[in-house]
Amino acid sequence: MVFSPWNVSTSMALLVPSVLNLLLWAGAEYMRRSRGMSLTPRWVARLAVACCFGFLTWAGTDALSGRDVADDEVVALLVVLALEAGIALYAVRMRDDVFPLALTAGSLIVLGTTTLGARSHFDNVGGLFVIAVWLVLSSTLSGRILMSRVREWHHAENEA
Repeated sequence: MVFSPWNVSTSMALLVPSVLNLLLWAGAEYMRRSRGMSLTPRWVARLAVACCFGFLTWAGTDALSGRDVADDEVVALLVVLALEAGIALYAVRMRDDVFPLALTAGSLIVLGTTTLGARSHFDNVGGLFVIAVWLVLSSTLSGRILMSRVREWHHAENEA
């Protein structure tokens, strides 16, 4: 109802709560890193970034699941990917919380699965097999990457 005058797609409308949760996460991260550390527990930032990724993933799957992808859905998908990449780069740079990276990996796995389901031209069994292989490979690879990051960060922290 709020966005009806602008005639935007659902995926574009879902970017608004994503950005609001992203701003809440940024504020919580700022407070946690500044003098208000004791006022902002880590779960507040994690809840905000989890909600942000929930809306981002929803917007991305909505943009990818249609037969024909409209221009505003392409823009929404590009914004989703840019925001997720920015959050992941921030998490890698800060080196203290792997949770945003895990959310990024999970979201990309869901977006890839949606793309395979909507765009593959296999029959039911073939499509199911391709999606199963994709899920196994992508989750295994992302798990290995995340665990190597955690080990690397702990090793660097112990040396310091």
